[in-house]
Amino acid sequence: MQGMYTEEQKKIIDHDKGHALVIAGPGTGKTTTMIGRIQTLASRGYVPSQLLILMFNKSAKDEFASKLSSKIDNQSLVPEVRTYHSLAKAILESLERKGVIEKHVLETSEKRRQMMALDIIRRKIGNNRLNEIQKGSEKIIEDFLSFVDLIKANLLSPKDAFDAYIDDKDLDFFLSCFDDFEDERQLKRIRFFSDLLSDLAYLIIRNENVRNWLSNKKSHIIVDEYQDTNLSQQLILKTIAGEKASVMAVGDVDQSIYEWRGGTPELMLHQFEKDFPETQRFTLSNSFRFGEKL
Repeated sequence: MQGMYTEEQKKIIDHDKGHALVIAGPGTGKTTTMIGRIQTLASRGYVPSQLLILMFNKSAKDEFASKLSSKIDNQSLVPEVRTYHSLAKAILESLERKGVIEKHVLETSEKRRQMMALDIIRRKIGNNRLNEIQKGSEKIIEDFLSFVDLIKANLLSPKDAFDAYIDDKDLDFFLSCFDDFEDERQLKRIRFFSDLLSDLAYLIIRNENVRNWLSNKKSHIIVDEYQDTNLSQQLILKTIAGEKASVMAVGDVDQSIYEWRGGTPELMLHQFEKDFPETQRFTLSNSFRFGEKL
């Protein structure tokens, strides 16, 4: 088995306990390396319940889970692969069943989210001003919801998010509309997709019992596409890891494409090693896709 890997891959696969940051460019065998890592952890006696594998989106999760399953003969040793959102959803639903938080319904319709935002903005500024603004920018609802997502992704105050991301200061009604949007959402007891992460993150911040319940259940955590992690995800990751888990983050800041949605490359460049001390750095530099010259 080891003969099929490069020396760089072997070092990552055989890494002992402790945190690791893996810089993996395109086509460098990242998926093969992560699967080899999981196989090695299984051979060392770690059972699936001790492992957490996090992917950035559902399609990546499904593809990786399929490849992983095909490489491990004993299916009882295959750990579950999650997205951050599916993990947060499962945790929130568990906390609802325990009576820690009130039950919310997950609303997956983006159209309903847009209509709720439109109604709130219309009530706030009136039809005439709304029509005037929409003549200049037909994306006003989209812009407002992006503003909402940035607040939640990076746990910002509305004012800080507005100052950092909104150039048109005539849109300052976004600030009060955000409060109204959240009030209505809580009144209706609904969560939209982006609320899964932020609702859990804010709960972690405010509730010590939740923090203690989530922490130190895993021995190893592997995170893919780490360069697109936002602060809500980082807080969830750090909390679940606690003092027990060894975290291996895999990514490449040059491939970051979600800064507009709250992804923070700074986390990979500097913050990971602050949150997870004594991190060992690894690199996958040999591109199987384009050849060694690249």
